[in-house]
Amino acid sequence: MSQFLSYKLTHCPEAATRSLIAGIYVVTATSFAVLVFSWLLAKAYSQNAFRD
Repeated sequence: MSQFLSYKLTHCPEAATRSLIAGIYVVTATSFAVLVFSWLLAKAYSQNAFRD
């Protein structure tokens, strides 16, 4: 795997840059989705707590 990555880095840097940017984008989108989901969960939980 590391040999494949180093080959990509040396022989096609634009593809490596694209995959790096895609990886950063996926990580950011995933963490943002988790943040929004936990915020909605906390909001629903607080509404239920106030209703009781």
